[in-house]
Amino acid sequence: MDFVVASRRSEQQAAIRLKIMRLIYFNPEMSTRQVADQVRISNGSAYYILTSLVEKGFIKLDNFK
Repeated sequence: MDFVVASRRSEQQAAIRLKIMRLIYFNPEMSTRQVADQVRISNGSAYYILTSLVEKGFIKLDNFK
């Protein structure tokens, strides 16, 4: 049961990361608050995800505010 919940959470997190990457690709001037509002997550979560995507090299730092 715990594995199913963890798996579903992992899938949701991956979907959120993909959605954020698409948003940034089409709207590179978006702020973290705008990203958070579009994805319906907290501003802190958006910042955390964007920072991790930058560290992994999926997006460049100058792509977002």
